[in-house]
Amino acid sequence: MKNHSYLKGLSLNRIIEKQFDATEKIFLNKNLPFRSFVVSKRDEATLGQLFCYFMLETILLGRVLGVDPYNQPAVELIKTETKKNFYKK
Repeated sequence: MKNHSYLKGLSLNRIIEKQFDATEKIFLNKNLPFRSFVVSKRDEATLGQLFCYFMLETILLGRVLGVDPYNQPAVELIKTETKKNFYKK
């Protein structure tokens, strides 16, 4: 088992922050496009607005790029395979 002593004394929030910082640094170093958001008010209404925005963005980008955002064959295959696993003994 690997030594995880570097995590000792850190809160889960601090670990997540450090992971975010590392991810952001790698993306910047590799010139990978990304965006991040700071959600200052974490409630149902704010998260609902954010999720609606992303759904609308996905639909509009799909239309512009000629991709059907509603057709997700891989997702359906995963659902089917997952259901099969429940019936296996």
